[in-house]
Amino acid sequence: MFETAEIGNAVDKAAYKLEVPKLREALINAQKELAAAPVSVVIIMSGVEGAGKTETVNKLLEWLDARGVQVHALGDSSDEERERPPYWRIWRLLPPSGRLAFLIGSWYTQPIVDRAFERLDASAFDEALDRVVAFERMLSHEGTRVLKLWLHLSKEAQQRRLKELEDDPRTAWRVTQQDWKFAKRYDAFRRVSETALRKTDTAEAPWHIVEATDPHYRQLTVARVLLETLRSGIAQAKEELR
Repeated sequence: MFETAEIGNAVDKAAYKLEVPKLREALINAQKELAAAPVSVVIIMSGVEGAGKTETVNKLLEWLDARGVQVHALGDSSDEERERPPYWRIWRLLPPSGRLAFLIGSWYTQPIVDRAFERLDASAFDEALDRVVAFERMLSHEGTRVLKLWLHLSKEAQQRRLKELEDDPRTAWRVTQQDWKFAKRYDAFRRVSETALRKTDTAEAPWHIVEATDPHYRQLTVARVLLETLRSGIAQAKEELR
């Protein structure tokens, strides 16, 4: 599955500069239409450590009207959240109609991590993924489009990326012990993530795997997928109103 995102896609600086203004204008126009439509969009930013999830969200915030966007980074559950059903924290973060929400980390994070570290067996992992599919189907039926993005790096590219960040004093703070801990289990995370993506790749909420080695390619690809999701979501909502 992830082999398609390890082929060396890249966009040179000149081509990137030509494409960005057109994409920014199209995104802003689509966002204006979304504001008047009975639909919301949740963008899940998932992928391997060091793939640029936060960087990509920050770039998209420059290209969108940030007043209509929410951003949530989902870390460990709080004491309050652990006392409630697992999806309680998610319900509180869902955007209202006409708005976007980026989730850095999502309802996929804990099941994948627990399975990669063998804290979940195969049966329990399958049950968790079944709940995910049911949850996303419900969101779709209630007018929330779920855009799922997986930013991928090969094992070698991940090692290089983390090392580059760590060696630069300006970005060293971004690399944590957990990043290296997860990187050491790259193969396990890859197997588990492939299983998760295959089982949860549905018509209502398909996965989009993006090669993340080149930042220009990553940013343009994510922006194009987001634009298509906005346009199709708006068109579907208008059709349902007729």
